[in-house]
Amino acid sequence: MTTANQAIISQGSSSDQRGSALIAKLLPNRNWRIAVATVVVAILLPASRLFLLLILGTCFLVIGPAARWAKKNRLVLVLLLFSVPITAMTVGYLLEEAQQIDFTVLQSGTGYVGYGVGKYPNDPLEVTAAVAEDGSVSLAVTYQNESKGRPDVTEAIETLPGIIATARTLRVDAISGATFTSAGIREATHEALTLAGGAGEQPFYIEALQWLTKGEFSREMLFQLGIIFGVIFLMDFMLIGVVVRNTGESLNCYNCQACVGVCPVGRVEDDVPLPMTMVLETRLGNYRRVEELAKYCVGCAKCAARCPNGISAVSVAGRAVSARRSFFRGKHIAG
Repeated sequence: MTTANQAIISQGSSSDQRGSALIAKLLPNRNWRIAVATVVVAILLPASRLFLLLILGTCFLVIGPAARWAKKNRLVLVLLLFSVPITAMTVGYLLEEAQQIDFTVLQSGTGYVGYGVGKYPNDPLEVTAAVAEDGSVSLAVTYQNESKGRPDVTEAIETLPGIIATARTLRVDAISGATFTSAGIREATHEALTLAGGAGEQPFYIEALQWLTKGEFSREMLFQLGIIFGVIFLMDFMLIGVVVRNTGESLNCYNCQACVGVCPVGRVEDDVPLPMTMVLETRLGNYRRVEELAKYCVGCAKCAARCPNGISAVSVAGRAVSARRSFFRGKHIAG
């Protein structure tokens, strides 16, 4: 390790601020911060759960640890390629089986009401079920705003509940021309008969999958996610230098690369500009990356003399390294 690198590390190790260890552990890596934010949003927005999980899974396979494993071992790559469709088919099969109703265990009673999304997501239709003492089932659509004079939809509303009750299964064909309405009737029927005890007790992993896939993907949801993550990225970009002590100097960088022009190293690792990248990574809170780049710094301080804002990349890097090494001791958080 060079003398300059030792100076950076020693400067970083000298600080001793108090703070929150729980929050601090989320700050060293921006990818983890965004992943945590994604999980929180998925919990709060049911319709986005499966969509956000697919994004996280794709990142894991394409740019995450799985991608690095695949580069080292082709067998891992083959297993990953096969695991994706197999997992999708398995999950689909489990969810389809979980949606079935056991008509032999239904509890007699009336007024079992279920709701399902048909053609209009904001106006679900309603199905009411009644179970007789002999186990026979009576189903009827008791509220809907689907038909509006369309004969195919009217046919589905009038006949499909009876078909399900007679066949004693939800695996019935949709009425031609009323696909969405038919799906809504099946969904509402499933909910109503679940109240009658037809679904039974599901294993925990089935309940987890049902929770995960709850909700309908829509353009409105995609628009909401765009706004939410726009704010998350903006806040992450702007506030990390404020939240972590002594790293706010990185917010003053213009990205002008004046420091790159006078740095005796200048470019490293496939044309990464040094020392500007250390400052920018500190701004983003990617302190691990800063520590990786600090090994190239020779500590000449020419960057500070040339920077229009007088930013010392050596000092900024030292504070970033200090922040990263202090996180797991609950230090370096402003407050």
